[in-house]
Amino acid sequence: MKIQNSKFKIQNLGFTLVELLIVIALIGILAGAIVATLNPVEQVNKARDAKYDNETAELLAGLERYYASLQTYPWLEMADGPGGTGAIDLESVWGGDSLMCGAGILGAADFEVVASTAKCVITENGKLIDAQEVKAAFKNKAQFDTSSEGGDLMYIYKELGAGGSVYTCFVPKSNTNRQNTTRLRCLNTGGPDDGGIPSTFVKAGEGSCVAPTTSGDPAWALGLTSGDNAIFFCVPE
Repeated sequence: MKIQNSKFKIQNLGFTLVELLIVIALIGILAGAIVATLNPVEQVNKARDAKYDNETAELLAGLERYYASLQTYPWLEMADGPGGTGAIDLESVWGGDSLMCGAGILGAADFEVVASTAKCVITENGKLIDAQEVKAAFKNKAQFDTSSEGGDLMYIYKELGAGGSVYTCFVPKSNTNRQNTTRLRCLNTGGPDDGGIPSTFVKAGEGSCVAPTTSGDPAWALGLTSGDNAIFFCVPE
């Protein structure tokens, strides 16, 4: 029996250079469209704001637990010491930022005066940590970095009266949150000489409280010692 060898023709199944260039161009167009739609900077800012929202809520919960246990707030115990603001009581309005000892996170062993306001440092735990209302690791967050100022800090405001509500706030970075008027509040300090005590705390759209229309407006980065309306994203809404 004679077996005849068969010859097989092998076809080239690869892509030509032109085809590859077309595919790469299409992928580039699709990627560009996706990036333009998602806006990666906005997504990063939204993630940052969500993290800060959770952390300001955690600080507020710690303050309320502290008050429920001791019938006082950390700033009342620090009123005449570092980070304090003079003679105040439970009936008083109070406002401050997260670098003040009165916020309850940073202690009062050492402090420095910045812009006429005593700023505590991280060498000692504050009242909330001592009372175990928040964990010691909480003070390692960016909002309690003593080299930080302005946009990365938390802010606390207590309304007038013994039953006045307490709010914790931060400066939002995402455009979505900067347009969320249900959560935005204006704090006006009246100037740095009053130690950062706000004279007003009002909802965006009420009175002179108007959220800036541009993301670069300096009001988005002003702290409590600015003397002008500063815009914050607050808990609770």
